[in-house]
Amino acid sequence: VDAAPAPSADFGTPPSDPAPSVPFKGRTWPRVAFSPEGGVEARLIEALSACDWSVDVAIFSFYSQAVADALIAAKGRGIAVRVAADISQSRRSPAIKSLRAAGVSLRFSAGRDGVGVLHHKLMIFDGEMLATGSFNFSQNAEKFNFENQFFTAESGDLAAYQEEFEAVWAQARETVPEAHGQERLP
Repeated sequence: VDAAPAPSADFGTPPSDPAPSVPFKGRTWPRVAFSPEGGVEARLIEALSACDWSVDVAIFSFYSQAVADALIAAKGRGIAVRVAADISQSRRSPAIKSLRAAGVSLRFSAGRDGVGVLHHKLMIFDGEMLATGSFNFSQNAEKFNFENQFFTAESGDLAAYQEEFEAVWAQARETVPEAHGQERLP
């Protein structure tokens, strides 16, 4: 769960892409976006609403109900939605529980060979645009942390990240994270 923010200095508005150049669904997206309060979450939700057929997500920390709701809405439109999430973080996440309740395809990973964590933060939209960076789906990432998000439609980037997503998806398990470190099959 997101911790209460510590007092901080006013760092102003984060930088923005002065010349957005990433094509996706008839509009141009920024190549970069930053937080805090740089609108990264809104851009992800907007991209989710533009999808026509698939969304693949690999995420470490998923506490944003707004992103969860956008994924649930995509599923409701007939979009194939797959979410691979870190199992340790997912145990405490109401957003993950809402995805599960809505029937979104979920798998959980504890890192390679079960040692470590799934630390990716990526979304692949219709196999046509990738969003990746340090941005977790959380209030802290959107409002308080220094975070970055990179958007690309380059075919080489998309192919590499899709291959990595498929490898993560293949090793992840379809378990329901429970409190106190217990797991059970759905």
